[in-house]
Amino acid sequence: MHRTPKLFSESASFLLAKTAKGIGRAERLKAKLAEKYQNAHIMIYDSGDRIYYRVRVGRCQNLNMTAEYEEVLKKDGYTNVFTVAE
Repeated sequence: MHRTPKLFSESASFLLAKTAKGIGRAERLKAKLAEKYQNAHIMIYDSGDRIYYRVRVGRCQNLNMTAEYEEVLKKDGYTNVFTVAE
């Protein structure tokens, strides 16, 4: 099991694990991620013609920590994860 890097309450960035078109898929992924990772949550994005549910994890204070956290998720099979700023 990988050790999850320590996270801070003052955020600078998150990791986007997946964008889903349906709330059911997003909720299932969020639940799965929450079993192992901190701060799994869903952000709703309205593109104007469609609603997307962005499943994010983490809450890192700086980009170095985000990069470390990103590598942990990639090693666990979430190969399309990437950093997003709040």
